[in-house]
Amino acid sequence: MRNGITDFLGFMLRVGRSYDPVVPLLSDALAEMRDPGVLDCCSGAGGPWSELYDKLDLAHPGIRVQLCDYFPNDEARRSFNARFLGRAEYLARPVDARDIPPDLPGFRTFFSSFHHFGPGDARRILQDAAAKQTGIGIFEVSQRSGLAVLWMLLVPVVVWIVTPFLRPFSWKRLAFTYLIPVIPLVIAWDGLASCLRTYSCDELRSLSESVRGNYQWHIGELKGPVSPVPVTFLIGLPKSAEIRGIHDRDRDRRVSTETG
Repeated sequence: MRNGITDFLGFMLRVGRSYDPVVPLLSDALAEMRDPGVLDCCSGAGGPWSELYDKLDLAHPGIRVQLCDYFPNDEARRSFNARFLGRAEYLARPVDARDIPPDLPGFRTFFSSFHHFGPGDARRILQDAAAKQTGIGIFEVSQRSGLAVLWMLLVPVVVWIVTPFLRPFSWKRLAFTYLIPVIPLVIAWDGLASCLRTYSCDELRSLSESVRGNYQWHIGELKGPVSPVPVTFLIGLPKSAEIRGIHDRDRDRRVSTETG
């Protein structure tokens, strides 16, 4: 059931190109780090990485990308690993984003997942990145707005339309979408709850200001190519690194920007 939900979410992120605008920001942040590898947390069905990897690889040839989740989607993991053949890897072992093991280095990313953590755990995630002097990027396409909530109310119809195109094919997915429509209803509820739980720029600023350490933060919103809802982002880097490129690149596409 959970895999059916994450398969749909991953499909929509890829088809909607929701995270295309963050590629320059992420690329610039990685350029400032000594270890340009990426550890994606709460990866679900792989999120946007099937498309993001090739874009980042152009700027950082051979970049190491590892995906992880507390409940790995095994079918998505096998499909992802078969596609990238070692260039990128979805880990089989469970990984708690609140307590990342030291043997998993790299710039940490959270795509459409940070809102699952309450303020205490969210602060803990940011503090751990600062304490270990590794970069972190938070990216969300949900938002507490009327437009975002309206979109979520239409989600069950979208689920019914796109389910036949989801891969890998699953009879169980079809059964729980059309015969017993649990998946579309749960996705609609999850999407609505996500909108209501997503941190605003002001709330992200408040969380980041509470983090101790020699660290700097960059917070703002970016307009996407398709979705009318902007991408909210928070990028954190050790102060030994700089965020020049993040300030300068794609400034005309930025809705709002703040550094702290």
